[in-house]
Amino acid sequence: MSHLSFSILLLLSISAFSQKKWDGGAGNTQWNNALNWTGNALPSTTDDVVLDNSLVVGNYNVVFPATAVTVKSITISPATSKAIELTLPATNTLVPGLTVTGPGYGMIINSGGTFRNSSGSTSGSTVRVTDSIRINNDGRYVHNSASGHSTNVQVLSMIAGTEKGIMELDIPTASSTISISGRTFGKFVLRSTAAGGTCNYTAAGTSRVNIRNNLEIGAGVNFNLNCSDTIFVEGDLLQDAGTINLGNSTRSVVLSVLQNITQNTGGVITETGTGIQTILMNGASFQLMTFRGTILNQVGLVKNAGGTVLSKSPISLPYKLGLKNGRIVTSQGLITLQSGCTIEADTLLANGYIDGPLKKDGLSNQSFLFPVGSTSGMRWIQLRNATGNFTVEYFRTDPGTLSSNNGSGIHHISSVEYWDVTTTGSSSATVRLSFVHPNSGGVTNLSTLRVARLINGIWEDAGNAGVAGTPGSDGWVSSNAAGGFSANSKSFALASAMGLENPLPLSSIILRAVRNNTTINFSWMTGSDIDLKRIELQRSYDGVNYFTIYAGNGRNTFSYAMETRDAFYRLKAENSNAVKSYLSNILFIQAKPWQLSTFVIADISGRIIKIVKQYPELIIGSMRDYLIGARPGIYIIKEIQGNNVIKYIKQW
Repeated sequence: MSHLSFSILLLLSISAFSQKKWDGGAGNTQWNNALNWTGNALPSTTDDVVLDNSLVVGNYNVVFPATAVTVKSITISPATSKAIELTLPATNTLVPGLTVTGPGYGMIINSGGTFRNSSGSTSGSTVRVTDSIRINNDGRYVHNSASGHSTNVQVLSMIAGTEKGIMELDIPTASSTISISGRTFGKFVLRSTAAGGTCNYTAAGTSRVNIRNNLEIGAGVNFNLNCSDTIFVEGDLLQDAGTINLGNSTRSVVLSVLQNITQNTGGVITETGTGIQTILMNGASFQLMTFRGTILNQVGLVKNAGGTVLSKSPISLPYKLGLKNGRIVTSQGLITLQSGCTIEADTLLANGYIDGPLKKDGLSNQSFLFPVGSTSGMRWIQLRNATGNFTVEYFRTDPGTLSSNNGSGIHHISSVEYWDVTTTGSSSATVRLSFVHPNSGGVTNLSTLRVARLINGIWEDAGNAGVAGTPGSDGWVSSNAAGGFSANSKSFALASAMGLENPLPLSSIILRAVRNNTTINFSWMTGSDIDLKRIELQRSYDGVNYFTIYAGNGRNTFSYAMETRDAFYRLKAENSNAVKSYLSNILFIQAKPWQLSTFVIADISGRIIKIVKQYPELIIGSMRDYLIGARPGIYIIKEIQGNNVIKYIKQW
């Protein structure tokens, strides 16, 4: 009796875990031909069906019959570089035509495998999977039927390894309502092939949608949304010729893309409702943005998350450009803001901006801020009372390369940055240039700060019609009213009307001096960005008129006989292109013996940083050591026993 019980249990165990594999013995694609299966028997309701390349070496297709099929599970698992497809054909109109009972993953589709539901039914769930569908990376589930699909997308597995699993809808009707609200997909694809080249897909809902890889909208697809919340696309947004209607009602949706956007010629992204729709470039790393089609109506483009977006083709925006965090590089694809398009950017945070040209059309006696910049951050420019179509670009380079000629009222211009403002047709505006500390090179005196404009090769004084901010911090300076932004008068730069204020170059030369009995030993150090051609050490007895006492191009030290009179010393340098001159700090050296003095070092707000004892002649040369670890900025040095008050700029 016990032997009989054991035999029955063994048979039940084998039956419970039976596996049926395709061997293709019949030489055709028919599921219902027993010769195509191991054991020459059709899969039963308790079988785990496996379609792989263990018994059939090449690619192959398997087609279900027109009758209903029930199995425990289906696994489609081609070998590397092979393809296996399982199809529920249009001749099967049953609901359901396929039932997979589980438990566990009812259907597993591995890379190279495809399950295609081409059922001829026009309604109902023709494929019923009791547990879940696992589409592993590069596996594909194609819904190619007018029947329902919502029960299938509800049970898509989200386990690791399914992020690139493909869920494709290619429905053979002119229009179809699809289920995406609250769903999670790997790669999500919409096609119009089965509908003859044009298909309208409509989706509605109030829950977020997660697409963990690409969202692909095929040619001829019109994708109409009535959704709120956010559609998260962790891969690329790919749109062929067709339309994405982000909103056809009062609801507003955000289409958030973490990777690239590619819109081909003929593609349209629009909205036809009353909501506000947003395309969000939300990648924290590098993204590409290629809009070869059009964006219409109340659709905004917003950059967030801190990464860099490279615009690969020109784009014209109708509604809004938002720059919350990160930069958009437009050197290969100009962004044009149409007359009704607004811009949002925070000039205080200064971390969302355009790196390259930015165009604004249709200004009519309006003010408009261009949040342009470079890798060093935002360096905005504002046009006030502006009329015309303007293109603005910021350059983080020495404007002295354009011209070294300064007009009346300009002592020197910045050596680190300038802006170009160009227009089409007649135009006028007041130009307001921003400055930031320390990246603008040091603004020390607002009253002598100027806007310089390059006109026919000369940096002319464009005025100081208004100014805001504080020295050693951030602010702006405004020009007088300007017009005629032609190729010969398009460039603007910060400038100074006085030589010892507003150094503006970030480059620095530190001059030091040490008394040694009857001689003074001078030494100097220059910024790494200065490629020097000539050095001149100069002396002055009145602090105004300087005369060269040493000239050279290689040394960085010089010894000089001790003066019998008090004197000022400075260093003058010229770069290798002979287009820019730099001045060092000024040393005052007394003829009488040096005496130690007490100095208070404070920041621009008056907060005391240090109190030190030093020779007055050496205090400037020692500041680098005193300010180790301190932030870049303007510092005030006050001698307690005397009247010396010195302004010192720490550049790094």
